[in-house]
Amino acid sequence: MKREKLLRWLQEAVLTEESAIPIYAKHLPNTLFWSGLAEKDIGFIKAGLRRLAVDSERHRKTLEGLMKKVREDESDVF
Repeated sequence: MKREKLLRWLQEAVLTEESAIPIYAKHLPNTLFWSGLAEKDIGFIKAGLRRLAVDSERHRKTLEGLMKKVREDESDVF
């Protein structure tokens, strides 16, 4: 894969990581309010979302690190 294509792919992945969790988090309170779920289930869902947010941030940092390595590498094919 050529450098520019790989960098575009990595940038798209970073943008996905940055946008996915906030979208879910924005709509979650209303969805859970109307869901009729028990408080313990709502707590479980919220904990899962918090875990996804932490993992998403870790993924974003990993992807940005890869982008830095690709930019610093003189190779054009990866």
